[in-house]
Amino acid sequence: MNIYPDQGIGGPPAPKDWTMSVGLDGLGESAVYYADVRRAGRSVCRLTLHGHHPVLAHQQRPSSPCCHGRLISRLQRLLLHCMFSAARHLAFHGSIVLLFGLLLGAPYARAIKRNAPAHIVNSWRVAHLSLPIGAILMFAIAAWLPSTTTPGALAWIIAIALIVSAYGFCVSTPLAALTGHRGLSAGHGSERLVYLGNMVGALASIVAGVALVMAAFISLRF
Repeated sequence: MNIYPDQGIGGPPAPKDWTMSVGLDGLGESAVYYADVRRAGRSVCRLTLHGHHPVLAHQQRPSSPCCHGRLISRLQRLLLHCMFSAARHLAFHGSIVLLFGLLLGAPYARAIKRNAPAHIVNSWRVAHLSLPIGAILMFAIAAWLPSTTTPGALAWIIAIALIVSAYGFCVSTPLAALTGHRGLSAGHGSERLVYLGNMVGALASIVAGVALVMAAFISLRF
């Protein structure tokens, strides 16, 4: 069967080449319900639900249409949750980073009005522009991830790395504008905080970039 989201979940449907076959092993408390998920005929994963199914408590035939209908709906919910959970978290944190970056326009404008030194104005400009750009990247990847065959663990690596990178720059860029430090070397006090924020943001970005290449490569193969 083709995979489509339950009406209560929302979101885009799975691609047409994604299919799912449902089966049952055992009965009663030892029952194991499984769904083999495939894309273009290739196995992607198997979802399993263990334990007694409430519909079967008064059903003699586990293959009844009602039972399988509810089981399929439940397994579809589980599948869609696995597919979209990382993307939804990425989009949520992207919205926070976007809002924070937009709010930094206020101190940027004040720096211009009070004729602050050029490097201070430039630091506020970098903070105000770079954070929304990073947030847009997070939104784009959040929209792209569900359309790939990226394994769940790899999707979470991408999401977590981008989130950590974004928050690292959320600390370093406005702090650099406030203190006048560029954070290019580990100094003392606030200069070290700017440097650490930049390093966390840069290293996490590299991790996300490598994971994105892996995800794109896996999608090409499958």
